[in-house]
Amino acid sequence: SDFWRESVMQILRSDVKHLFIKHMIAHTFKTEEERKKIETSELFIRLNGLSADEGINRMLMFFISHLLERLWYFEITYFKAHDDKGWFSSDNPVVMNSKPDGIEMLPPDSVLYFPLTPTYLAFIHYKKSQDTTNPFRKYESNKIHEVNDEEMDILTKIILNNASNYIICPFYIDRHK
Repeated sequence: SDFWRESVMQILRSDVKHLFIKHMIAHTFKTEEERKKIETSELFIRLNGLSADEGINRMLMFFISHLLERLWYFEITYFKAHDDKGWFSSDNPVVMNSKPDGIEMLPPDSVLYFPLTPTYLAFIHYKKSQDTTNPFRKYESNKIHEVNDEEMDILTKIILNNASNYIICPFYIDRHK
């Protein structure tokens, strides 16, 4: 999404660019010995030598790869909307709530909310997280759970607060009424 592209672009324009690049490419090195020498690797030198504008697309590929590597340890719980309602979505559909942890983009306490369809929402979380404040963590993973009205309202607000430019409504609105 534009949001993530701009977020990565800001980091590439900052004084932590080299740390971000190291963090994003570290998983591509097979051994600890290789990771210790990351700053002398050809990959790091090339990426670090590019301007933000030149390097953004390359770094976004590593960013996605890094997130996928992290998500391997996360679990998914599915929530079903009420039949008369539905999950809103937006031009920035994946809501990521996380507390900053240096330059780590997906620390263990992070959660992601992703409306898959108007009926189903994926709640993605790290089961061993120390965060016990999120009530949606209590649901069993890999199952579909129907939410109550209060939970539906909470999740809808989270999703709508993440919209960048457009909101996608899960039902028809007659503008002529």
